[in-house]
Amino acid sequence: MSAARRRSRGLGRAAFALALVAGAGCSTEADDAPVPRHVVMIVIDTLRADALGCYGAEGILEPDGSRRSPTPNLDALGERGIRFASVESSSSWTVTSAVSYLSGMTPMEHGVNSKLISAIPDDVPLLPMALDEAGFETAAFVCNPMLGPKLGFDRGFDTFDRDKFAPAAPAVNKALAWAKERVAASPDRRLFLYVHLFDPHWPYDPAPEEAARFALPESPLSPEQQVTASMGALTGNVEAAQQLLDWVPWCLDAYSACVTTADRETGRLLKGLEALGILDDALVVATSDHGEEFGEHGAIGHAKQLYAESLRVPLLIAGPGIPSGRLATEPSELRNLAATVSSHLELNGECRVRGLDLLDPAARARGASQDHVAAVQQGILPREEGGFRRVLQMMSLRRGRERAIVGFETRFEGGEAWIETLDESGYSLGRRRADLTGAEGPILPLLAELQERAESARLGAELGASDLDERKTQLRELGYFGASEDDETDDEQR
Repeated sequence: MSAARRRSRGLGRAAFALALVAGAGCSTEADDAPVPRHVVMIVIDTLRADALGCYGAEGILEPDGSRRSPTPNLDALGERGIRFASVESSSSWTVTSAVSYLSGMTPMEHGVNSKLISAIPDDVPLLPMALDEAGFETAAFVCNPMLGPKLGFDRGFDTFDRDKFAPAAPAVNKALAWAKERVAASPDRRLFLYVHLFDPHWPYDPAPEEAARFALPESPLSPEQQVTASMGALTGNVEAAQQLLDWVPWCLDAYSACVTTADRETGRLLKGLEALGILDDALVVATSDHGEEFGEHGAIGHAKQLYAESLRVPLLIAGPGIPSGRLATEPSELRNLAATVSSHLELNGECRVRGLDLLDPAARARGASQDHVAAVQQGILPREEGGFRRVLQMMSLRRGRERAIVGFETRFEGGEAWIETLDESGYSLGRRRADLTGAEGPILPLLAELQERAESARLGAELGASDLDERKTQLRELGYFGASEDDETDDEQR
């Protein structure tokens, strides 16, 4: 038995006493259906919902003048099951979001919000742990360098393979090889396969065949220059910020080309699992950890702000007992994914995740009326003279057609607030600065609730010194960290 599995089974009942699935067993859209034998979860990093054809993305122009969807395989998965039209992640930062959608907890509840030193606390239950406890053979094939054993992401997995920064094809090859081996060795064993692809992630470096398909000109900046410009913009360099904004058209096409690659490999994964006899008896989920900004609020990338473009993600769920061609329009939180899977599989073990079952329309209605909370550390706020300034903590709370966003200079002190008015889809109609003292009257309850949640937030577990050095290196490679010494001192103030 792996160390990760021993940890997952070694936690006592008290640790999970309050982590209960809300609405378990109430999947009215899948009543009287056979419980799927397997689970396949595909997370495509940095995938905006509107980058998919089924969410309205503009098609690729063909030589005959017609347009073809950039994501035919993901579109087909949505047609097989339920497409969720309005889902937001719990953060614009991978690590925080992933802990939320695997546990059902908000960032304030699980505490994994620091880009540097947060690891998953031992008492946070994760979906892989629940599936492991239920007897599933579990495996993860991960390309994002941030998701690794030192932060606790291997908990509950029998096999955990992380190939940092790898393109999708090798990860899919390894996932299919694992599935083939397990089917041959234990044909009656239930399988949980988690695949986390990285292709659309900044810096954009599309495959040559996809770049040609999009008629993409040579990049004005190398991947290394992309990272340098991004870090400069984050520290208030107006010239660097403008350079990135001038570069948006190329970024959009390059990003779309990378999304097309991820879709193609997703299709290959699903076809391979179908050939092995797994797919027809599997609950299949496709989603993302967060979106991506393209200048809507002055920045490119993610992990900086908490607007819809960096929070809204696709969510497609298909499998036995799930009606095809359904559209769920209610605003939903991605953190409910763990509870949705757990409920549909009728898991009732000791390890239980939190959240609502999104396959239950009544639960979705309850969720739509609740506040949606997100957080990211080391975010940015606009400067009046242009560019941005860094803030240590950033949190947002969406309620109806308004979103409150607060940036804190230190740990929940010295805050600056903005109120954003939203359209029906959750995108911004405009924003204005808000008075944290409550002088604006009607928005006081929204800000007061956010302040209360911030003050009650827990801290994640801390990494050791050697692990911290490795993490800093990874963050520098991705342009999240290292633009100035303030990055290190900021995180020490958390």
